[in-house]
This record gives sequence, structure tokens and C-alpha cells, in this order.
Amino acid sequence: MSYILLIDEDLNFRGLLKKFIEKKFMTKVVEVNSEKEALDKIDRRKPRMVFINTDADFGSGLDFLETLKSFEVPVIALTANNEREYIEKLISYRIEGCLLKTDVLSQLAERLERIFHRYEHLYV
Repeated sequence: MSYILLIDEDLNFRGLLKKFIEKKFMTKVVEVNSEKEALDKIDRRKPRMVFINTDADFGSGLDFLETLKSFEVPVIALTANNEREYIEKLISYRIEGCLLKTDVLSQLAERLERIFHRYEHLYV
């Protein structure tokens, strides 16, 4: 069974996002709070998609975006930083999207539907 990997140190935010995704998209969400845990999960089984808090205290989310490229998995960046230069830098990593943590639930359904549709052939 495919799953979405959610990397964020904020337990409350993870729980809210997990509940929303699982209910709306009937897809399992696996939560982790560190890059090490994320790599352990990815090594065991490649996720359908990865959400990562690029502002996380556990390390540089931007550096970890570079690591995630090698796994060829769609990545959605989660950030509270809405500065244009920062968003442009995130986009330069060729991620599937960037969601502001303050607006994440309002933006999420539409973006996930587009991404799931684009990659559905991989999970049939």
C-alpha cells in the first residue's frame, strides 16, 4: 500500500494535516519528525509523496530537499516563510509545490488532486 510521508517537528500540525489527507484522499500518512527517520522510512518503502517542513528545527529542510531528489518522489514544501526570494529558492529544487503553513488546508485539496492525478499511473 502506498503512503505519504510527512516530515515536520510540530506534532499538532502533523496530526491536523494527517487527518485531513487521510480523510479527503483515503491515503495512509506516515509521520516523522526528523530527516533520519524520514530516510529510514524511504529506504524501507518509497512513499507516494513527501511533505517536508523546510523551516524545521531538526536541520536544514533545504539541504534535505537535495537529498530527496535522488529518490524521485514528488515533494511538497511546507513553510511559514512567505518571502518571495525564499519561495523562489524552494521552487528551484524542482519540487511539486509549496504550501504556506498558515494556508495549508485551503490550498491542499486542489494541489494534491493535481499531483495524485499526474502520478496515478505509478500506483495502480
